[in-house]
Amino acid sequence: LSWPKVESIVVVDYTKYSDQGFLFTPYEFSGSYEAVGPIHFSFKPKVQMVAETVKTGRNRRPKLHYRVEEEAIDTEVMLREIYLKTKAMGANAIVSFKWVLSYKKRYLREYPPEWPKHHGYELTASGFAIRRLNTKQ
Repeated sequence: LSWPKVESIVVVDYTKYSDQGFLFTPYEFSGSYEAVGPIHFSFKPKVQMVAETVKTGRNRRPKLHYRVEEEAIDTEVMLREIYLKTKAMGANAIVSFKWVLSYKKRYLREYPPEWPKHHGYELTASGFAIRRLNTKQ
């Protein structure tokens, strides 16, 4: 059993939102602001089990085998959703903003027993939404 080498670079560009006066920052805000509230977004990609027949063993008899296909998380789509939802709340910034990628068992109770156990990933974004005062928007 082997896994192919996977290299991944993720770049999140906030420019489009900062050009519109919205601030995403991992830091606190030292200016005047009104609190909007804590935010927490969780993104789990679609996971699909694909059944395929493979020949195994000495007799090379066909056997049903399942493999996991998991779609990639699109950070641009996530960022747009975060922006739209917090903007609708009246916020023009998210402070203490952070991304966390985690791996965990996913939906095991929903799997038929013959499916392989799957550790999926989840990307969460959290912070505190605020309305900065005395800023041009």
